[in-house]
Amino acid sequence: MPAPLPIPRRTYGSGQIRWLESRRCFLAQLVIPGGRRISKTFAPADYKTPRQALQAAEAWLAEQNLLKQKGTLLEPTRVTLGEWIEEYLRNPTWKEKTRADYAAYLRRFVSRHLGHLRLQELTPARVQQWAATVPATPYQRAKALHYLKLCLNRAVDLELIHRNPARKVRVEKPHPRPQPAWDAHEARAALEYLRTHDPFMYRYVYLALTTGLRREELLGLKWQYVDLEAGLLRIEEVCTYVNSRPSFGRPKTPGSRRTVYLDPGTVAVLREQQEYCEMLRALRKDWVEMGLVFPSRRGTPLSETNLSELMRHLARTLGITHIPPKNLRHTHVTLLDSTGKVPLHVAAQRTGHSPAVREQHYQARLERQQREAALGLAELLGEANANNLQTASKS
Repeated sequence: MPAPLPIPRRTYGSGQIRWLESRRCFLAQLVIPGGRRISKTFAPADYKTPRQALQAAEAWLAEQNLLKQKGTLLEPTRVTLGEWIEEYLRNPTWKEKTRADYAAYLRRFVSRHLGHLRLQELTPARVQQWAATVPATPYQRAKALHYLKLCLNRAVDLELIHRNPARKVRVEKPHPRPQPAWDAHEARAALEYLRTHDPFMYRYVYLALTTGLRREELLGLKWQYVDLEAGLLRIEEVCTYVNSRPSFGRPKTPGSRRTVYLDPGTVAVLREQQEYCEMLRALRKDWVEMGLVFPSRRGTPLSETNLSELMRHLARTLGITHIPPKNLRHTHVTLLDSTGKVPLHVAAQRTGHSPAVREQHYQARLERQQREAALGLAELLGEANANNLQTASKS
């Protein structure tokens, strides 16, 4: 029987699509470097209409041809895991910080031990043996395995291998480490000390404690995103450090792009910071205008190293809990939760937490609210109504 609809003709060398009557599916094929053919089937039964199946076959061929033109379509029987990892790390959609994180784990813990093996030589037993013996902490081992699974999933998508040998491999999950945070007394002591000894960092810590912004959000915050008259700021850009170099970009997730409203005290602190930036701009001949709210003395992004040293200095000098700069955000969440005034979903939206992180951060509050929801009948109906029901039941 003929195909359920006409198959468009393709140019020479761009592959072909045929209808396999015996299997009732479209077969897309392409000759790759080395003379081998790669192919994939698309059954109309798996799609809403036969046309959608044909379009999927054409899209797959287009993707393979693009990889072929770039010279990155690898010979399945020859490519090693190390070669594939390097190809995988070229993902053009990744941000620089993401690429650096993947590269650090995949090269150090995977390529160094398994990179010489061909993809098709990988077995679940071999991957499990690697996962059990690789010299790493439980956290590093779990993260390296997670990245390896994602890497091999992509190899399956491109049909370099037929299954992911790491998919069912398991390692011990690392126990979550408690995140230290300041209590109200420690936060107050730190602010009082900084107000006298380092007004610039006083304003930085003040804003971190009242808004819960991430470190990269504070470093990338620009005056163009701050509206002091309306009492709000918008998170539109972040600054991350990759190999000690600052890099600007968009927030990682849509939920991170948000509007944060400010109280009058925070607005006043930001006005002071604005005056300070204007003073530096007028005095410094080497000023680099980047429009940052918290710049260095030259106008460039503030150093992460300086922030870390500040937090260590505060802990040593004041005898308070040592927390890394990123945990100022965790302190904000803790202090905000302790007030009991802000609904859970509002607090989560304000800090830009994902659903999974919300549950982790606010678990104690959820438990407390569940306990508070265990109301007796007298409270639910009003004590008089409850007494009437009890009297009626006895009679």
